[in-house]
Amino acid sequence: MEQLLKAAGYDALTNWFSNDEFKNKSSRDLKNIIKEARIFKYDILDWDSNKREITRHVMENLDRVAYKLELIRDNRGINYSLDDAIKDINKALEDLKDVTKKYDYSKLPKDL
Repeated sequence: MEQLLKAAGYDALTNWFSNDEFKNKSSRDLKNIIKEARIFKYDILDWDSNKREITRHVMENLDRVAYKLELIRDNRGINYSLDDAIKDINKALEDLKDVTKKYDYSKLPKDL
C-alpha cells in the first residue's frame, strides 16, 4: 500500500497509514479517507483565503478612515465627521468578527 501511495504521489499520507488506526482499513475505506482529506484541504484553503480577503478589506477601510481623520485634523475642509469615522470603525470591527471565528471542525474528515 505504501509503495502504491508513493507511486501515486501521496508520500505524505504513508505516515498516516502506518498508524494502528488505519491498519485494518479496506482499500475502499482508504480511498474514501483520501477523498475526504482532499476535500478538506480545499475547504480550509478557501476558509483561509476568505479570512485574508476580509482582513485586507478592513485594512483598506481603516486606512481610508485614518486619512480622512487627518484631513479633518488639518482643517482641509472635508465632508466627513467624527460620527462618520465612528460608524466606519464600528463597521470594520463587525467585519473582523468573521475573521476571529474558528474553523468549523465538524468539516474535518471523520478518520483524521
